[in-house]
Amino acid sequence: MNINIFFFIVSIGLIMIYTMFKPMQIKQQEVGDIPLFELATFTMYELNNKGLVSIILGTNAIRYND
Repeated sequence: MNINIFFFIVSIGLIMIYTMFKPMQIKQQEVGDIPLFELATFTMYELNNKGLVSIILGTNAIRYND
């Protein structure tokens, strides 16, 4: 096969791909606050150098970045 015919076939294929394929229209969603972590049914103990300060019992907790 002649090298000119090879490059001609490759260029025709690339031109067909360029003209026939259209980019996808993807909807982008605005992302709100994303939680760092979530807890379910937890017990939190607050301690200092003197000992136990408080106990917090909860069923659901979400912590955000700010």
